[in-house]
Amino acid sequence: MEHRKRHLITVCLTVFTLLVGLLAELPFALPTASAADTSSYPVQAVNFGAYTTNRNLNSTGSSVNTQKSAGTTSENWRIDYVSAGVYQIVSIADGKYLTASGTACTMANRASDTSQNWRIESVQKDFEGYDLYYRITSVSTGAALTYYQGNNTVGLASYTGDGAQKWKLNLFGLEGFAANSLAGGNEKAGTIGGVLGETVFVSTADELEKQLNSVGPQTIVITADIDMQKKSHTRIRDNKTIIGSYSKNTIYDSQFRTNDTYGAVDDSPSDNIVFRNLNMIAKNVSNRILINIWSSRQIWVDHCTFISYLNSDHTGNGYDEVGKFIWLNTPYKDYLDAKDNGRSPDYITISYNIFRNRFWTVAYGTQNDETTRCRTSLMYNWWDECVRRCPQIGNGTGHIYSNYYSGDDTYVPNSCNQIISGEGSNIVSENCRFQSVAGREIIVQPDTSPYRDSGSYTAKSSTDTPTPLNYKPKTVNNWNPQDNYGYTLLDAYNTKGTDTKDPNTPVHPPASTSPTAASPNMLQRSMTHPSSPTALTRNTATP
Repeated sequence: MEHRKRHLITVCLTVFTLLVGLLAELPFALPTASAADTSSYPVQAVNFGAYTTNRNLNSTGSSVNTQKSAGTTSENWRIDYVSAGVYQIVSIADGKYLTASGTACTMANRASDTSQNWRIESVQKDFEGYDLYYRITSVSTGAALTYYQGNNTVGLASYTGDGAQKWKLNLFGLEGFAANSLAGGNEKAGTIGGVLGETVFVSTADELEKQLNSVGPQTIVITADIDMQKKSHTRIRDNKTIIGSYSKNTIYDSQFRTNDTYGAVDDSPSDNIVFRNLNMIAKNVSNRILINIWSSRQIWVDHCTFISYLNSDHTGNGYDEVGKFIWLNTPYKDYLDAKDNGRSPDYITISYNIFRNRFWTVAYGTQNDETTRCRTSLMYNWWDECVRRCPQIGNGTGHIYSNYYSGDDTYVPNSCNQIISGEGSNIVSENCRFQSVAGREIIVQPDTSPYRDSGSYTAKSSTDTPTPLNYKPKTVNNWNPQDNYGYTLLDAYNTKGTDTKDPNTPVHPPASTSPTAASPNMLQRSMTHPSSPTALTRNTATP
């Protein structure tokens, strides 16, 4: 079944020729990124937030100031690694570099001296121990990037620890619990993955396995289609971004995991991991989970396609394919890694993905009694011909909004429910559209778990006009996700062509945010190749 998705990034542009040549010439060493290489993959845009304000560092052409967070390109920056702790900061709007010039901070073309080199160092952690505020100091002058609120200018001054010299690093496009948000009334830093590390390019299963298991922040760019079926329990360490290049980004039959399989005493679950622009395919290995998040926190899965080529069946009569795309949980008490059972996963965002043709897709919860953790936001995803667990949540909090669910009219997948609220769950769903999955949209087990749905629509067949869902839970959930973060809802269905199914619907920044809440990042509906003026769509080939 072919269908256009409205806000997904590319899988099919020609790879950058220089990169291919470099890989061929250096077979024994992984190349690291240069400024030229950044055109071969969707580089992560970063917003620099000015301390406790809702303002971001903003490029104005020849200089910088701040502006209220609005999701504009002038607020987006690229961080280029120079050496340990030293970076160049580049405007995505025009490619100019942040430059130290005496006490002024200017924008200029790339220079050969150190005036464009900056140290980015954490100076304050949040209540969970994640880096929240950073100081940014010039390598050439030693002065710190300083925001002068009186006249909204940004300059350089000796570092004193004042709030005007503290900046938040927020990944553009990240929203929900993995982003800069509130948890229990306390501000939490956003996930940043490997943005403060080197960028390396990998093209084989051995290279990918090695880099995922290396210590230190990294952006790992996939430059070839990689078959992982002969690998098992591939370990991912802290502070990684795994991202597909424009040319090749398919990974077959992975079994990534974020903790040690055998529960080594000196090996803790990994945090702060980003997956983006990947084609994740279950092809030859049944019952395999492609991404295992074991007791880890600060995870963002974004703009990826998950497809199973396996028979989506669960009959128990000689065939039992119950693998999953994503699993977020604690180890069971009888597993080898049981030492991690007491650490619940937390702060997860799953956004702008396609999930297609699997019996079980995304499941999360805990195998302990903790119910205050395992907080997950799922938004703008497309669940196509999936049987159940879209997602299933147990012992955790879930916010599911503006997702699109579709089924084939000839496909009756065991009449299972799409969203499953399990024991110990606390779920709010908003503005979701269920097409051709009528009667199996939501189930709450047990029915005493708090649940609330609003604004959702459903239709019996793929051609029927959707009508309001009007789901009535036994226990109505009174949790308001806006107590944690700002977000934007699409209409589940309308006749204007701007609903959750339409591929061209824009997402606008939240109209307002509570002054006590952390300012949310603005959404990014799709990435574009630097040479392309139009948004790119994802390959949606079916098995």
